[in-house]
Amino acid sequence: MENILEVRNALEITIAQLAAKCRTEEDLTAIRQALFQRQQNLSPIRENTQADVNFHMAIAQACHNGILLNLYLSISSYLEDHISKRQKATTMEPLQIDQLHEELYQSIVQQNDHQALLCVQNILKI
Repeated sequence: MENILEVRNALEITIAQLAAKCRTEEDLTAIRQALFQRQQNLSPIRENTQADVNFHMAIAQACHNGILLNLYLSISSYLEDHISKRQKATTMEPLQIDQLHEELYQSIVQQNDHQALLCVQNILKI
């Protein structure tokens, strides 16, 4: 589990920062839709995990770096397992986790790459 966390740290921080810089209005729409699906599926864990992965995939697409996107896609099965396990183990309330994801979305909307970095770091602490 530690290996995937290391990879997520390496990829997701860069992806979020690039998404904040490069996102388009279409990207924001896709991220917002994925976030909405995530918010609608706070439980059960299986549906929430898939919605969470879809949210992060939408951000990866918004970074507009095909190599990073392909790397992220290549670990998607590990992501689902990792996110599911962490959601089961966390003591954080689902609404708190949802708020962290909302803050990440807002940092991308505002094109604040530094805030996006901080948001991803907080999400990865779940």
